[in-house]
Amino acid sequence: MGRSSEWLPINPGTDAALCSAIACELIKNDMVDKEFLDKYCIGYDEGTMPESAKGQNKSYKDYIMGTGYDHVEKTPSGPLPSPASPPTRSRSSLTRSAPPSPCSSFRDGVRSVATTAS
Repeated sequence: MGRSSEWLPINPGTDAALCSAIACELIKNDMVDKEFLDKYCIGYDEGTMPESAKGQNKSYKDYIMGTGYDHVEKTPSGPLPSPASPPTRSRSSLTRSAPPSPCSSFRDGVRSVATTAS
């Protein structure tokens, strides 16, 4: 198993903020597998929302990008609890570590995240 050349420590209680910031960067840089999300996920964006929730800006993408109910974009430098690492370091680390081809994250045998690097 590989080892990372860099460790980005976070403060206790900021793991969700870090995940949101990473999701924001993946969405902004068009590194999500939209085909997979459209086929297998409900609620990622307006197109995958249930009929009863369409037009209400309640999708995951709306929440992450700041067009949802709280109107706060979840950027690495946004008003979220800050990871211990400076935002620019986190952002550059994400860009450097982005896979050159599609990858997935699995939990309990279920494919949960798919990304594609440009």
